[in-house]
Amino acid sequence: MIQEVPKSNDVNIDLTESTEPQCPHSMRLVPIWEMLADAISANRTRVAMIDCEQASLVCKHQEIKEYPTLWFFRDGQKTGRFQGSRNVEALTQFVAEKSTDEPEVFVKELTAETFQTELSTGLVFVKFYAPWCGNCKRFAPTWATLSRELHGHPVSIARLDCSQFKSLCEQYEITKYPTLKIFRYGDLVASYNGERTMVDLQNFVEKHTEL
Repeated sequence: MIQEVPKSNDVNIDLTESTEPQCPHSMRLVPIWEMLADAISANRTRVAMIDCEQASLVCKHQEIKEYPTLWFFRDGQKTGRFQGSRNVEALTQFVAEKSTDEPEVFVKELTAETFQTELSTGLVFVKFYAPWCGNCKRFAPTWATLSRELHGHPVSIARLDCSQFKSLCEQYEITKYPTLKIFRYGDLVASYNGERTMVDLQNFVEKHTEL
């Protein structure tokens, strides 16, 4: 869902499009903006639109001088302007990259040396990925959020870069990215093949936590 920013104040929004109703470029972006909002609804990034004709003070405060202008905000501060191709794929990748600027302090980075040691600690949910993979980039914010939501629970959220540890990924028959597998004390319990939404991922982990 696209949020409308109030005229009177600058609210805490993540990705904002500043528009002018008579601008043809802004009008062409509207359906793409709506598809973007649907595409990233699984993570916590909020998509908003500011009508600079109606909210001129907000746009002036943000120094908007051309339309449409796309900014990513965190805690009310600009952290990056989008200047790439205005299509859903490019915008989704931009959101994934900006969202993962947040430290993934609860996602454990595995290596060939630490893999078995970490898996032996208990229940570990592992994402096998590759940095160049578009689906991995889009999924990154959800994985980071999952780690924060499950912090303190009896499960570790981890990831392994298959571009660096190819032989280890081949050992677990990783043929596509991202691939999600859950382990218990070093043994593979199950592969995850459901929807990559927070609710479904949390339900999957909770089911295996209760076993």
